[in-house]
Parts: sequence; C-alpha cells; structure tokens
Amino acid sequence: MSGFALEKALADVYEPRLAPYGLRMRRLPRSEAESFLATLQTDVPVTKVDLFLEGEGTSGWRIFGAAHVKASIAERIQDDVPASQAFMTAGLLSIVLTMDAKSFPPPHGDCINYGELGGRSHGVEKDRLKRNYVEVNGQFDALFSFNCRTPESSAQTPSGKRIYTLCLSEDQPDKLVRFLTDRFGLLLSK
Repeated sequence: MSGFALEKALADVYEPRLAPYGLRMRRLPRSEAESFLATLQTDVPVTKVDLFLEGEGTSGWRIFGAAHVKASIAERIQDDVPASQAFMTAGLLSIVLTMDAKSFPPPHGDCINYGELGGRSHGVEKDRLKRNYVEVNGQFDALFSFNCRTPESSAQTPSGKRIYTLCLSEDQPDKLVRFLTDRFGLLLSK
C-alpha cells in the first residue's frame, strides 16, 4: 500500500469517528500547510507532515497536531523526527499511525505480519530499537499500531510516551479517538 493510499484510507475511516467530537484528520492543501508550518518558525518541509489534526473551538477550526502515517516502521520514520519535534516544541501533538507491516515469505518465514515492534518476540526480553523512538527517546507523543500483534507499551515508559494497539473494527470511541479528544480538550483548557 502506498503512503498516500494509507493516509487517505485512515482519514476516510476516521472522519465519521472524529466528527462527533469536533475533530478531524486531513491532508491540507499545500499552500495552507506551508502557511501553517511557517508559523512554527522552522524549516519543516510540507512533505514531512502527512495529516493535520484539527479541532473546532469557539473561534473555528484550529490545528492542534500532526499525524505521521507509515505502513511500516522501517519506512524512514527518522526522517519525520524534525517535523515531530517542531510540533512538540510548539506545544502541538505529534503522533505516528502505522500498520506495523513486516512479514517474510517462505522459506524464511510464514507470511504472518508480526511487524517490527515486537509481535514475534512478545514476552521475550529483547532490545527493540524501533520502540525506543517513542518509549525511550520520546520523538513522537504516541504511536498507534493497527497491527493487532503489536505489543502495547507498559503504563510507564522512560519518555512517558506510549505505543497503543488497536484494530479498525473496535467499538467507538477507540483508543485513537479518545487520545485525540483528550489532547484537544487539554489544549482548549489552557
């Protein structure tokens, strides 16, 4: 699946899920995205923000964060760190949405999508460097994996930031909707 297709699919799936809470997740027209990024006083290219997170307040819609969409964690996620840090420095939310897609065909594997965040070795004491991007280094506020084999973070992590696992067929509001609703509520209360 291409990155753009996954972005579109997630935006379309979450549009009716977020709307009752006055939230939306969408690609912005290039000029609008560039204009917003200029307010962050950073040189983040518009191509490094896949989806913008918006909430409706008393003065209309406002951007409160960004979602970095990755089919696989191997997809150069480190390229998105400068954009993520710019958002977080500005007091905005920066999350990753991923399918955590990684499988190996026979004869080296069984074609099961265990992902890269520890699905194959869950429960085994093993260093999982890609989890460290969130759990240790705090390069993103949260990571949401739609691979049900991805182990969630423990309640406490060194960075205070977590990996969440959810399935697209969960009852609503799911973990992502609740997280975004809570974070936008915190922003409004400031």
